Amino acid sequence: MLALISRIVFNYQLTLPFSAFQLVTATLMIWSLFSLPGVSMAILLGGWLFHLEVLLSLKSMAIFTFVIIALLSLGLSLAYWLKPEILTLVTQLIMLVGLLFSPILIPEQRLPDPLIIIGEWNPFVAASKLIRSGVFDLAAVDLKDLLVVGFVCLLSVIAIFSKLQRRR
Repeated sequence: MLALISRIVFNYQLTLPFSAFQLVTATLMIWSLFSLPGVSMAILLGGWLFHLEVLLSLKSMAIFTFVIIALLSLGLSLAYWLKPEILTLVTQLIMLVGLLFSPILIPEQRLPDPLIIIGEWNPFVAASKLIRSGVFDLAAVDLKDLLVVGFVCLLSVIAIFSKLQRRR
């Protein structure tokens, strides 16, 4: 049933009189707006809980927007390419493996060496470091983190447009 609804929605989107770029831009804008309250509250509560000063600057807003667009692009590309049943499994694996066994929730010193190496290239770890450095000013913005998140965003956008072009 879910696969049928997903296919119907996707086919409906393709019949709209908009270009693929407009469709993707509108989708990312809508989901960005939907995510803003939750992400903002998480940042404010994290700052309050850990007694950190939340900095609202041009740099922090740029990083915040960049991370949201990059991760939403990843989610959208997965949603376009995977069947709903498989997408559910993949998102659960991302949550379990990608976040639980990474230096986001667990201090880096407590992880085994292979997980630390993998964590250095994990886009979710890089995104969390960017948020921490931009919004809480805990460290300088690392170029490697920007490149990792940017690369994932670029691959995701390419995957989205290739799927949309394939279907048209």
